Amino acid sequence: MVVSTKDIYDLCCVIAQQESLEVCITEACKAGLITGGITFIMAAALGPIAIVPSAAVGGLVANHLTKKYVPVWKILADMSVADQMKLCHHIQNIVRKLEIADAVALVAIASAPQSPPYRQILRGMGTHFNQQWGQD
Repeated sequence: MVVSTKDIYDLCCVIAQQESLEVCITEACKAGLITGGITFIMAAALGPIAIVPSAAVGGLVANHLTKKYVPVWKILADMSVADQMKLCHHIQNIVRKLEIADAVALVAIASAPQSPPYRQILRGMGTHFNQQWGQD
């Protein structure tokens, strides 16, 4: 594989260092749980025909209840110019080294939580968050 997992790790670290990311993830999880819960209850009560309308209703309810949500595009747009340049540099490195065969390898990395690169990324992000939260 030509694409370096270090480039992918560095890309994840630049994004993970953004302060609004925690709010984005928390609110997205909350919205997903609300939407999924409402969809499940309505589908259980009314049958499979209710899945689509109940998902729409659940999405509207979740939207109303999660007002602090900040979309990822907004987080990326609000990044400092230096961080945007770092992000751009890492993306360019990944794309520059990307080959067709690498797509299969990247899918394997993303879908295999037991793989060493996946664990390395999670360990690095965990270390970063521990250092960030430990400084407060």
